[in-house]
Amino acid sequence: MRHDTQRYSKYLRLNGWEEVASPYAADLIIYTTCGVIKDTEDFALQSIANLQKMISKNTTFLVGGCLSKINPNSLKKVFKGTTFSKADESMLDSIINATVSINDVFWDGDIIREHSPGDPFLYYTNEELNELKLSEKLAKKFKNQNFIEIYNYLTKGRFFWKEEGLFEVKVADGCLFNCSYCAAKRAKGTLKSRPLEKILAETKFGVSKGYKRIVLTGDEVGDYGWDISSSLPDLLEKIDPITKNIKIAVRYITPDSLIKNIDRLEPFFKKGKIYYLCASFQSGSDEILKKMNRPRDLNKFLPLIRRLKHDYPLLFIHTQVIVGFPGETKQDFNKTIKALEFANFDYITITRYSDRPGVSSSKMKGHISKSEMDRRYLELRTIESKMRRRKLEELTFREISESDC
Repeated sequence: MRHDTQRYSKYLRLNGWEEVASPYAADLIIYTTCGVIKDTEDFALQSIANLQKMISKNTTFLVGGCLSKINPNSLKKVFKGTTFSKADESMLDSIINATVSINDVFWDGDIIREHSPGDPFLYYTNEELNELKLSEKLAKKFKNQNFIEIYNYLTKGRFFWKEEGLFEVKVADGCLFNCSYCAAKRAKGTLKSRPLEKILAETKFGVSKGYKRIVLTGDEVGDYGWDISSSLPDLLEKIDPITKNIKIAVRYITPDSLIKNIDRLEPFFKKGKIYYLCASFQSGSDEILKKMNRPRDLNKFLPLIRRLKHDYPLLFIHTQVIVGFPGETKQDFNKTIKALEFANFDYITITRYSDRPGVSSSKMKGHISKSEMDRRYLELRTIESKMRRRKLEELTFREISESDC
């Protein structure tokens, strides 16, 4: 959502529009929404309702993003105007009489204004602030920025998308899966790979602007190329020569895509070209994965992650899990805990299950109570915090041991 919002901002500027600081002064407002979980939907609906009270009757108000496809009924209750999704964003060209088409615009990394009112605040505990001070002292003493990088990815990993000096290149939209809990598929559709020449052109642009890190982003990057007779490794091999000393992040790659492509991806891990990836497995229980309609290859995926973390300690691996999926027993939940501890991930995003309209999981039996879901969420957060501290100590000690004292 943030990527597309910044892209719309550039699109409007290229077509002669100027940004204003207040909705009261706006001739045109484009509000992009997210409806993947109920919390983000509720935030969007409230924001839209508030904006409508602020604007002039002559202001053109458009609502984009996935909510119009995920839950059109809830959106219609607060908004009667024009809506669009990623799939039909080309309608913007006629609305604003564009001379530069939205299809020809990519986000160049420049942020004239941060447009996301729902951005979380980067909050650090006293313990984390003390760890930062120590990491900075060690970086200065040993003249080694790895101490800072380790701290950042184990602590700020949850805010990866806010990393400074990171250039985003969208490589695909949509995915090949039909997860039982996911409504985004209805909004995004099946995976559509972007043309190689556009990706390479945008990558070269990022290099020319002086960026040292590039993230390949999309709903599912790991299956890039399935529809155009290509693959993620093919793409990386094309990008490698034009990025030289620049590092690459991959967000997101499913477990089965990682397993399928590991032989061709590993050389990029070995030479430090790929420094970050997010591979979400969602549950450590085969039974729950079956209900989720997710790949059930944990017996291959988890040992692979564990090995990669052993072989390449500064390859930062992020994952995501859902707690409280319908039918999740305490045994299922404990399997997720064991899977996380075994694989040794660097950062874990924990999401409470949320019913979405039209998805099959909402009709399943065994919905978990909010109190129990909250309890499991807090328990996993506590475990995650302990894992993070242990990982920080291990990697910091490793850097000290390998530094020239």
